[in-house]
Amino acid sequence: MKKFLTYVTLIFTLGFIHMNEVHAEIGYTSNKSVVIKNEIAENHMNLEKHYEVLKRQAKILGIETEGKKPRELAEEVKAAHIKRHAEELGIKVDGKGIDELAKEVKETRILLKAKEMGIDTNGKEIEEIAKEVRKTILMKKAAELKIETEGKDMDELAKAIREKIIQQDAQELGIDTKGKTERELMMEVFEKKILQTAEILGIDAKDKTPHELMEEIYTKHADEAREQKLFPFDEDRHYYFGGHKGPFKDKTTIGEED
Repeated sequence: MKKFLTYVTLIFTLGFIHMNEVHAEIGYTSNKSVVIKNEIAENHMNLEKHYEVLKRQAKILGIETEGKKPRELAEEVKAAHIKRHAEELGIKVDGKGIDELAKEVKETRILLKAKEMGIDTNGKEIEEIAKEVRKTILMKKAAELKIETEGKDMDELAKAIREKIIQQDAQELGIDTKGKTERELMMEVFEKKILQTAEILGIDAKDKTPHELMEEIYTKHADEAREQKLFPFDEDRHYYFGGHKGPFKDKTTIGEED
């Protein structure tokens, strides 16, 4: 259990740092104000444990690390990535705070995803669009996996999809599933997939743990892995793996709406 939690913590840490895979930087409250979620909060991850990861990220981004505590460095790394992604999306960054930029990045990504999926956004609030995006992705994946959707809310459907994906991945990777919990299977699947990604990218895996390989993939080969759609960039995993729903949380039960 401890190994699993440490490993997943690293995935969330790295995913958070890179921003491309974290679609929950912003959560929408009931009064529609925007809350910038502090993903470096102590209850989500131990930054002290992954301080070296942060320092390497900072170095890549040209951020000075000397004398900085993990939390301070994480904030600077996050800010640098948000600005970079804003620029990539054509968002003007001059004169804007990080919270404002994060909001624009988040909303722009939601709108782009909605457009990609043919979702009509006219006259709709961003949180409504976000829910439609998540539902469309989940319904499409459920159909692909032949999962019954009737009577399930979005979180239940996401769980069913996650479980089916893990079972299928385990079978394809030759992992024995008998007597293993979902967490144990997920751990084995992730480790084997990381090794596959490392091999495809030409990363020397000798004497390296999956933990170390994951860090290397994220810090040195993320763009290449993303372009080739290699694990963990191979699909919209954040919609059914982990607790990062942000504005996507929706308890509407399929078959009861409309």
